[in-house]
Amino acid sequence: MKDLRKLTRWELEIFRISTVKMVIDCWLEQKEVAKIQDIFESLLSSWMKKYKESWIRWLKLKEIKWRWRIKDEDKNLTTRQKKKLEKLLLKEPRNIEQLKVDSSLWTANIVKKLVEVEFWKKLKQNKLYDLLKELWFSCQKPIFRAYQQNLEKVKEWKEELRPKIEQEAKTEDREILYWDEAGFRSTDHKWTTWWKIWITPIIKATWARFWINAASAISKQWYMKFMTYEWSFNSDTLIEFLEKIIYKTDKKFTLILDWHPTHKTKKVDMWLEEHNFQIKLYFLPPYSPELNPDEQVWKYTKWKMRWAFMASKKEIRAIVSKYLFSLQKKKELISSFFSHPDFI
Repeated sequence: MKDLRKLTRWELEIFRISTVKMVIDCWLEQKEVAKIQDIFESLLSSWMKKYKESWIRWLKLKEIKWRWRIKDEDKNLTTRQKKKLEKLLLKEPRNIEQLKVDSSLWTANIVKKLVEVEFWKKLKQNKLYDLLKELWFSCQKPIFRAYQQNLEKVKEWKEELRPKIEQEAKTEDREILYWDEAGFRSTDHKWTTWWKIWITPIIKATWARFWINAASAISKQWYMKFMTYEWSFNSDTLIEFLEKIIYKTDKKFTLILDWHPTHKTKKVDMWLEEHNFQIKLYFLPPYSPELNPDEQVWKYTKWKMRWAFMASKKEIRAIVSKYLFSLQKKKELISSFFSHPDFI
């Protein structure tokens, strides 16, 4: 068989047209022409089909659009550019003027845009991912901090106030408790399931919106108290919880909690005056939930509840109570909340 790859583009055009014309003008069969030209019959039949669809146009030479091809070496960033990119990525995108982006999160598209703006190089998606891996970057869920947070007060709390409270508790033989409250909603679930490809599973569930609240207090000595309730949190709820802590015990407690308005009402102050010998209150710096190890209680409980099906308030309350009761028995886990990097 004739190797048509050895022909130039011009020779191939002439060969195709002349072969097709032999069939049309000379009234020869395709088998005979294929034998004469030393080509496959299937190739000739494909030429004939194209000729019938678009006449002689298809058999003619096609124009080549020449493009300037950039070498892979030119597309890659130099070591100096990589170091500069690493420094830029450690800032927030909204703080980089060239990008003109109102975002505090780095997405692949924003990183791609940064490389184009800063280094005049267009990277493909796979090249971009390889570059980020090379710079030891990975796609992560960030920890959000309130911009209203006063860092000086946080530093003062860690270095001065907390050691003083711990020293006072030691001398007065008090147990330090960290207290916090949280809400649980029927819409908090994150369900996924295995199912047939291309078929979205339909699960029957309630679309009724309901919620319950919970409060808990933990200490380094593995102590844990909690309560669940269906009403909004107020000063009466706090007093009820404080009474639960000191119920049938001669122990003294120091309670550390956040700056919720209901923690500083006249009702609470009056109750504390009566029970000041047994319980004292101290407050964390504003907008600093990471300083409260009791936050980990809610993270753990909500993580445990992620697959739970809740059809009523009664069910959601039972599930929350179940996981909080089980946590009460896990002493090592409670103590691990106090070794969390944010708390230290």
